[in-house]
Amino acid sequence: MPSNNSKYTQEMRDKTARYVLETEKSATSVAEELGINTNTVCKWVREYRRNHELPSYAEEKGIVKKRTTDGGRNDGPNQGTGERTQEERKRTVR
Repeated sequence: MPSNNSKYTQEMRDKTARYVLETEKSATSVAEELGINTNTVCKWVREYRRNHELPSYAEEKGIVKKRTTDGGRNDGPNQGTGERTQEERKRTVR
């Protein structure tokens, strides 16, 4: 959420993010068009996707699995623990 002394309004942030998503232009090219820092526009797009329950860029492109309904990722029983299942360890040894 932008602070009260933010340089850009929430409306500007949302319009820019929608423009990136709807035109399928890169955030970099849109940032250059508008004279805004690329990282700023990328952040706006990321926040817009989260706030509107849209898939992340990586999920959309199939780079990572989609989130589960509880907000976690559906990557298996030990995802995020750094541990492998016994079956995974067996496959590695073979």
